[in-house]
Amino acid sequence: MEDLHMKNFKIKGATVRTVEKEGMIYTVSNDLAKAFGYKNTAKIKRHIKEHCLSSATINTAGGKQKMAIIDKNGLLSVCEKLKYEDVAKELIDYVKNYSVVEFIFKEEYNFEMETIDESITFKDLSLLMNKAGVKIGRNELFAFARATGLLLTSGSHWNRPSQDMVDMGHLEVRLVTTETAVDSYTHIQPLATKSGQIYIFNKYIEYLKRFEQQTA
Repeated sequence: MEDLHMKNFKIKGATVRTVEKEGMIYTVSNDLAKAFGYKNTAKIKRHIKEHCLSSATINTAGGKQKMAIIDKNGLLSVCEKLKYEDVAKELIDYVKNYSVVEFIFKEEYNFEMETIDESITFKDLSLLMNKAGVKIGRNELFAFARATGLLLTSGSHWNRPSQDMVDMGHLEVRLVTTETAVDSYTHIQPLATKSGQIYIFNKYIEYLKRFEQQTA
């Protein structure tokens, strides 16, 4: 019998269960359908390709039941089909931060990240974080750093490290010049020092924990 790790989150007050099966995260189809207001929960499947569907035996108040479950791509497909509905917009925002869901299923582990002595790019930092079990892409890491004030967002200072991060020795600046056939341009590339790698990693973990508390 399957022993699935489960977690719930809310969409417009409706509880949607997530399960981990064979290392992948799924949402329960019936829960998702109800959150979207479907009376016939089977209809939601018409928006989902067959390879995005699976099944799992889940404990319920009425005993164990076999239920249809949807993977991340299936969830995105539903969002795309229903993107003009208010509830779908909220779900799309949630799915865009899908690493949050994956983090929740690993909450019992202590995250530790290997560091590199030299300063590294945000792409390399995201790779280190993924290796530590925290799934985040380069662009998502940049967005997080801008949203939390680690990087600046105005005009020519876009993606430049904040003065505080520089003063603390967490971030450095590299100016990168790109040559084209007719011109050349210079852009800012932030680099995370060894201490900065740890600082940003821990700050992101704190963000995930706060997000979990808000959705519990």
